[in-house]
Amino acid sequence: MQKPSATLPSEPTSTQIDLTAIAAKHPVNVKVAVLDLNTFDATQLTLLEVLDMAESTGVEPEELGALLEGKSTVKRARMLYAMAWCIARRAKPSLTFAEVCTWKLEIIGEVDPARTERIAKRADAIVGAAIVSGLPPAEAGNLTIAELSSYQDKTTRRRRRKAG
Repeated sequence: MQKPSATLPSEPTSTQIDLTAIAAKHPVNVKVAVLDLNTFDATQLTLLEVLDMAESTGVEPEELGALLEGKSTVKRARMLYAMAWCIARRAKPSLTFAEVCTWKLEIIGEVDPARTERIAKRADAIVGAAIVSGLPPAEAGNLTIAELSSYQDKTTRRRRRKAG
């Protein structure tokens, strides 16, 4: 009777991974996305887009604006790719963040803080008009100054009657 031979652990086999073939099969920078920060208005992003950007980058939503205006960092680059993804999926809803990360992203110019402030003041005025008039912001922004003044006067009189 033969004794069973001791089983030796098998030698690890090495499998060669051809990175050149993988890179050729899955190229990057085939698509180029251009973002001109001189003219881009980040305030036109929706709340859901900003939340998606925050989730995909791991950055809190309130930090995204500072990243947009800040120096080039890894966080800023990821945020810009997340922004490109959110904007591009308006045209192609099935687009994934991973797919956009394979694009070349060209950033032109810089954010102008004075322009950002003007846009914020304009939005504030429109929302104020919406609150006074009870209209949606898109409609309230089209009111004339006379109409807004009339809304304001009537609202003030109505409050005084209720209080008095």
